[in-house]
Amino acid sequence: MNKKNSPNRKTSNKKFGTNKILPNTNMISPPVKPKKHPKNSKRLTLMDNNGYKEFDKLYNSKEDKTKPDSPYPPHSTYAQYTKTGKIEGNLKDNNQDSAVLLNNIFDLDYCVYAIMDGHGFNGHFVSQLVKKNIEEYFTKKENYCKNSETISLDIIKHALKKNDYTQIKKFYKKCQDDLLDSTFDTHFSGTTCVIVFKIGNTIICSNVGDSRAMIVKKNNNDFLNEKLSEDQKPENPKEKERIEANNGCILKCDDDPDGPWRIFQKGEKFPGIAMARSLGDEVGHSCGVSYEPEIIEKTIDNNYKYVVVASDGIWEFLDNDAAMTILNPFFNNEDAEGAVRAITKIAIKKWEEDDNYQDDITIILAFFNK
Repeated sequence: MNKKNSPNRKTSNKKFGTNKILPNTNMISPPVKPKKHPKNSKRLTLMDNNGYKEFDKLYNSKEDKTKPDSPYPPHSTYAQYTKTGKIEGNLKDNNQDSAVLLNNIFDLDYCVYAIMDGHGFNGHFVSQLVKKNIEEYFTKKENYCKNSETISLDIIKHALKKNDYTQIKKFYKKCQDDLLDSTFDTHFSGTTCVIVFKIGNTIICSNVGDSRAMIVKKNNNDFLNEKLSEDQKPENPKEKERIEANNGCILKCDDDPDGPWRIFQKGEKFPGIAMARSLGDEVGHSCGVSYEPEIIEKTIDNNYKYVVVASDGIWEFLDNDAAMTILNPFFNNEDAEGAVRAITKIAIKKWEEDDNYQDDITIILAFFNK
């Protein structure tokens, strides 16, 4: 996503000086000129009457610019949708988001849902490589047990959880190694990666970056949402400690004081990445950015109704409560496709209200049961 780490190497910015040749590489470090953080925008929260009025105004607008060609039936229990972002009203050259939606792997109640949100010049290649790795790795029986064994939910769960989720952590390490060995440059390009594993009544979520997953439950007549991931921001104390111990510093850009905190090498004007963990981002990893995922596990019952995984094209203006309120009516109608259309439409309108920039938007929604 361009707002986190500008891919435009021709851009100049007097605030950050001229381009520099990185030591031991032929790469030129791009001056950091990020998209300005919204100054007058209001995150859409639907917990009061004003919020509900705003929701009605946005969703019931006659103009619908999403018009997705959907592979899913009108009434479905899962859906995935992505929308390419815009810069000054023009579509971006590449949608840098990627998604994985795998249901009933091995004909079991084993599902994998993942969102990768690329950034930098080659961010689309980075997210696509990670997508390919997920689809190949987690659908191979040999990664859970011997081929001679009969695979089961218990075997899958044991393999993923063994030794403090070692297999999941090794997968992220494999992705990082593959990216560093890839044919495309990753000095200033990377991706988020949030993966939700549903193994029967067990949910495991692993996350690097600021894409997000949440799960929604119903108690009596009330819907409640629970976080499955945390946005990994540089200013978080535990992230900040690691960054500063590894030749990094955390600053805001001089010309964007309302913008996010960013990570720079000490004494330098790069890389300017706005997340504390990512895959790729070779220069960022030299100053404390980490590829190691945070992992949350949760046992669910029939009160849990659906899971949402999305890039921050959704979350920039919608908090978890707002997203849940938009999606709930579609859960009641078993219309996952309608749900992803509705929330995408609202997110796009919020971007259009705020700026000449619209991020890529990608969302996966899976309903569990009524």
